[in-house]
Amino acid sequence: MIISRKVQFRLNVFFVTVAILSVIVFSMYELGYLDELFIILAKDNYIFYWMMLVGVLAEVVAGSMGMGYGVICTTTLLFLGIPPHAVSASIHSAESFTTAAGSISHIRLKNVSKSLVKKLAVPAVFGAILGAVSLTYLGEYYSKITKTIISFYTLYLGIQILSNAFKNKQDKKLKKKTNLTRLGLAGGIY
Repeated sequence: MIISRKVQFRLNVFFVTVAILSVIVFSMYELGYLDELFIILAKDNYIFYWMMLVGVLAEVVAGSMGMGYGVICTTTLLFLGIPPHAVSASIHSAESFTTAAGSISHIRLKNVSKSLVKKLAVPAVFGAILGAVSLTYLGEYYSKITKTIISFYTLYLGIQILSNAFKNKQDKKLKKKTNLTRLGLAGGIY
């Protein structure tokens, strides 16, 4: 059996990663840090494990449909009683890696419209900063109102995702009336 260079490279990366993680976990065990880690994780009723399970299940759904990770995770983590600013930070941290991987794939396949990226990038970055700062300050002081707004917004997004799944496929060309600045700003804030 002949293995291509790409497959061989991926196998090598996988085995090196497993070896490094094994050394780290074994070192933590031998030095007694694992016991301390389990004590810390037990203090908050093992919420970390629940968050990890939600993330894995949401990624399975998002991987099969191509969307829905943020909606599923936001809804579930708010239901578990996690503050909105912590929900946003954890979801966006996790999405950073999957989005980076998808972006690299699209760039390599030359599926990226550079003019569209230029029009969306600045408003999206500004919106992301505005959304993170406002959620950090307003999310703590007005958590009940923030949770309600986020819950209704994720409900709306969930309905949109489900309705798009059952729609007939249409031409996906951008309409000339689309305001890309507002779209980038709104996408960045969420």
